[in-house]
Amino acid sequence: MQIEARIIRLRLAETFVIARESRDEEDVVQVEIAHGGLIGRGEAAPIERYSESPASALSFVREHGHLLGDDPFALEEIGARLAWADAVRSAVEAKHPRP
Repeated sequence: MQIEARIIRLRLAETFVIARESRDEEDVVQVEIAHGGLIGRGEAAPIERYSESPASALSFVREHGHLLGDDPFALEEIGARLAWADAVRSAVEAKHPRP
């Protein structure tokens, strides 16, 4: 199984507004997992107040991608191994297989 990740900037369909800020773009981490001729892609938006950033999530994938193991469909086991990396776990769980 191979895993790659990159930071991409998404243009939001509508301005995101909360009391502290508003924004029209969001940097997210896109994760791609290849296995057995299939490619799954997922993405997640790391949340700063949880001490996550796109850069830290990207670094985590590059350093700890081996934690996925050999079975991309063993989501419970993968989730347990990635329990402390919320954004990366979210991106992995959101993957959509494509031939």
